[in-house]
Amino acid sequence: MTIRTFTDLLNKGLDLYHAGRYLEGYELMTSNAGHVPRNDAQVYDYRASMACRAGHPDLAMELLNEAVLKKGCWYSQEYFDEDEDIAPLALLPGLSRLKEVCSEREREARAASVSELVMTRASVRNDSAPIVIVLHGNGQNIPICQEDWRGVPEEGFDLAFVRSSQLTFSDAYVWNDLKEGARDLEEQLDVLRAEGELDGRPVIMAGFSAGARMVIKAVIDGMVDADALVLIGPWLPELHEWSDTIRSMGERMPGTCIFCGDRDECLPWAHGLADMLLRMGRPCRFLVPAGLGHDFPPDFTSGLGKAVTSVLNTPAGEGLGTK
Repeated sequence: MTIRTFTDLLNKGLDLYHAGRYLEGYELMTSNAGHVPRNDAQVYDYRASMACRAGHPDLAMELLNEAVLKKGCWYSQEYFDEDEDIAPLALLPGLSRLKEVCSEREREARAASVSELVMTRASVRNDSAPIVIVLHGNGQNIPICQEDWRGVPEEGFDLAFVRSSQLTFSDAYVWNDLKEGARDLEEQLDVLRAEGELDGRPVIMAGFSAGARMVIKAVIDGMVDADALVLIGPWLPELHEWSDTIRSMGERMPGTCIFCGDRDECLPWAHGLADMLLRMGRPCRFLVPAGLGHDFPPDFTSGLGKAVTSVLNTPAGEGLGTK
């Protein structure tokens, strides 16, 4: 089985999990455990969950011991108490020790966690080239996010990766708290403004999944004056709640590129947002790759430049529609 990215690996693992093919899922995750970039804690979690579901709780316990006691990973207390996949481990000795170690690591990690900004420059330097401010999806980190956006610098874009300060387990960050996420994003936008990175060129706000949710919230709250938005698999549970605000923005609402696979559970939200923007007369390029789940299209890099250019150059009122 060909694995393109870490996100692709997790999605293929989930497909096997939901199909009840737990041993195959375990073997897939184990054979790709050295995939880089990755999150060791997440790979061990998937392997342990699959092993447990396949009827091998002892193996699952061995894996979590290795993750925590040898690799230095940590998991939240909610994970140990509420994750049904590893519920059989409650009957095995040693779980309380893992919970104690993880509790201390979690406390220290949350206390020290701050947002982060990492720049990746276009292959050819151009101070007027677009800058894309990228927000990761839930459970990701910057190396994983950079892998999903690899190749984009060759298309002439500067990338500014913004990482949330909200931890869910070791080296995995989320945007669950929108107020806290707004503070993180504003902090890094201030850095970019102070360094002149947003001056004299198009500013594109982009996000995957929950990162797309944070992007929309930032735009409708007036945190950033973006020229265009790029949303991949947008997770937008508040779309109906935000719809009046989005409509009231009128021409202040940026043109938008939406990528969402036809197998993505976020597709109804993507459809809803695209329809709303087109009815408003805002430029919107809506691409629905066939056979794609909650992931980036394989040709995302080569298609991004064309999609963004079409949005930036389309007059208001003309729309763009669905491909």
